[in-house]
Amino acid sequence: MKIHIAIVFLSLCFYASGIKSDSFSPHMIFHEIEGCPENSLCQKEYGKKRKKYMDSLKSKEKRKSYFNRNGAPFRFYAPKTFIGNKSSYAIWDSHCGHFRTKGKEVLEIETFTKKINQNNKFMAKNVLVSKGDKLHQFKIPINADPLKMINQELFFETKEDFKFYLYAAKDNGLIRVAEGIKGSSFSYTKCPKNLLSLYSKVKNNAYRSYYCQKDRSGSVYLISKACL
Repeated sequence: MKIHIAIVFLSLCFYASGIKSDSFSPHMIFHEIEGCPENSLCQKEYGKKRKKYMDSLKSKEKRKSYFNRNGAPFRFYAPKTFIGNKSSYAIWDSHCGHFRTKGKEVLEIETFTKKINQNNKFMAKNVLVSKGDKLHQFKIPINADPLKMINQELFFETKEDFKFYLYAAKDNGLIRVAEGIKGSSFSYTKCPKNLLSLYSKVKNNAYRSYYCQKDRSGSVYLISKACL
């Protein structure tokens, strides 16, 4: 109902401004370019690619096939000076205050990928896991929530149009489409010394904080936070 009202309202606005009603499309409520994420700086080429991705979510087979060819649109932080061809990204100003320092701006970007390199110029979310007597290090998109670690993979989910989509990441950065994994029941806990020691070696100055949570098996997850 709210979207319908918004469409009618915007149609009236376009009519009042002299713009033909047939030039208005429902996607313009969120972005003038179809496929582009809401409120982003985004070009037609990226919007076209993202629309195909959204269409692929209609079935498990299409989603997996599209991901295997193109990856998925994941979000990261990136210094403004590192962003080259803007047609490869959707871009937002970061909501973190310390990312807005003049001359040292860090933006939030979205790009298609199937792998997060450990030495990538884009900053991902660090997730460190203490499982049994071993420590594991993963990087996941900043718009992802970790669910659980199974074998040597960290399962996480992202959200699109109020639905959650599951992925699995290896410690070498490779990501794959996943299905059928339910999240763990977490409780907040004090971060153990072994995870804090590892975090001190891998942390990025962009991340100002962290927190730890424990699942029912006793595994502890340390998750980095950029904004306080």
